[in-house]
Amino acid sequence: MPLTPDALAAALKRPLPPLAVVAGEEALLVMEAADAVRAAAKAQGFDEREVFEVDKSGGWGDVLGAANSLSLFVQRRVIEVRVQGALGVEGARALTDWLAKPPPDCLLLVMLGALDARARKAGWFTTVDREALLVYAWPVRPEGFHDWVMKRAQFSGVQLSAEACEALVERTEGNLLACAQDLQKLRLLVPDGTPVDAITLTAAVSDNARFGVFDLADRLLSGDAEGGVRSLQRLREEGTAVQEVLGGLLWVLRLWAKAAQAYGRTRDAAAACDQAGVRRMQQAAYCTAITRSGPIQPLGWLRWALRIDAGSKSTGGEPTAWADLLTLVLAASGAAPLRSQRRT
Repeated sequence: MPLTPDALAAALKRPLPPLAVVAGEEALLVMEAADAVRAAAKAQGFDEREVFEVDKSGGWGDVLGAANSLSLFVQRRVIEVRVQGALGVEGARALTDWLAKPPPDCLLLVMLGALDARARKAGWFTTVDREALLVYAWPVRPEGFHDWVMKRAQFSGVQLSAEACEALVERTEGNLLACAQDLQKLRLLVPDGTPVDAITLTAAVSDNARFGVFDLADRLLSGDAEGGVRSLQRLREEGTAVQEVLGGLLWVLRLWAKAAQAYGRTRDAAAACDQAGVRRMQQAAYCTAITRSGPIQPLGWLRWALRIDAGSKSTGGEPTAWADLLTLVLAASGAAPLRSQRRT
């Protein structure tokens, strides 16, 4: 049976198997589980990491080629694969072949999104569950979100009152990433050991949300290029990690791309947002965005952001990532064409 993210820490105390698969319906939990696997791999001597993106059109050949290439200087490597969409026949075969004959001194870390019941009954899933490390982030149910927020607050070192917890639940509406970001703000703003009541919470997150990651996302959705640039600059000036900014934008861009593709089929913006799972309070913003962008461009921006994210994790990659992110913000808000992502 797949591990939940909560049970992962104990498993990572043991030597890592040659394959780790992290999947699920909660992007924040998938991201954090993958971070934990990377940290464990580094502690166990995996000194190099290569990142690949694959989709239904292919890309697994490059992954296997990299795994089988020899390095004179690096003893152990993590081969990280971020799968866009379904794993597909080629991907399923790649995972089972990897387990049958794992390349020496390589850890294959695969990140997937949500898997339906059919995928979770597939042969590759059963094999990975039995022979490798498999983590699945199930959605946090609405009735369990309150408890999740309270546990997350304790983990973050924030003492929430019952009223503050309720206020945060209402404010974030089941969005785990937004909740985690608000708790991080509180951790920075409120002295250690100070209880946080509802008034303190509202004042703290409201004062900082103006130039927060989700404010930046709202600027993109509305086509406010000037405001988007200001928000991005403020985030950088305040010392926000570029990976944190990208984490929020990737969540929004995935939803935007999904809604845009549905819009391409239906030509009904509201119906497309419903199909994509956009929350009712956010639908006006996404409807505006998809009618402005059309069905194709958001997927390109998503892939672009994924490349920026991968580059930001390389040595010395953060300054370049900020510059590329600025270009992406301009493009997605309608102020620059998609070709701006091309490098010479």
